[in-house]
Amino acid sequence: MRKKAGFRYVMDVIPLNANLVKGSHGSVNTSSEFHPVLITDTELNKNSIQATEVYELIWKSLHSKKN
Repeated sequence: MRKKAGFRYVMDVIPLNANLVKGSHGSVNTSSEFHPVLITDTELNKNSIQATEVYELIWKSLHSKKN
């Protein structure tokens, strides 16, 4: 009724209890076949990279396209 009348109200949609969150969010012990894939025209000197290295690769790619 509040919504139809245009009143503001609090919706309890996302639980604050972390035990209710399901899925692979933040899972670190997964097989490499389930790891994400990075497709780039930048040549990499290794088969896998750390997630923290992706930012730098994207930044370098954007910077090189600009010049």
